[in-house]
Amino acid sequence: MYAWDLGEVPPSGQRGRDVSGAWRVLTSIRTTLVILLVLSVLLLLNVLVPQAATSGGEALSDVASSSTAARFFLVVLGLAEVSTSPLFLAVVGLFFVT
Repeated sequence: MYAWDLGEVPPSGQRGRDVSGAWRVLTSIRTTLVILLVLSVLLLLNVLVPQAATSGGEALSDVASSSTAARFFLVVLGLAEVSTSPLFLAVVGLFFVT
């Protein structure tokens, strides 16, 4: 057991290894491919699902009122605002970091 497991501050050498390990994972090709896959799925949803910013309020409310499944996907899951969602912005930010 290490001393920093008990709540003490880890030695500076250990912190450096943790940061370099996290940076290595973040900048790996596999991580970049996963981020690109998630980004492409979100962009595909942005194209296929009517968006609130481009369709207008009336068209979106017509689609949402047509069925309970459409209302669930558009309103509850927030798929009517994919391009401005925090998830989309976080994935784009991660993509730029990698």
